[in-house]
Amino acid sequence: SKLADCSIFYYVPQLKANGTNITTQIPVVYILETLARKLYAYTEG
Repeated sequence: SKLADCSIFYYVPQLKANGTNITTQIPVVYILETLARKLYAYTEG
């Protein structure tokens, strides 16, 4: 089934410290929020 109109694929290397996964998604969230703001500004003219 299709859940979205488009997909954005990315790779984030997995980081571990003392056996705990400390990989962050913050850079990906920043990119998505920036794209959303630009799209909103573009559509509002």
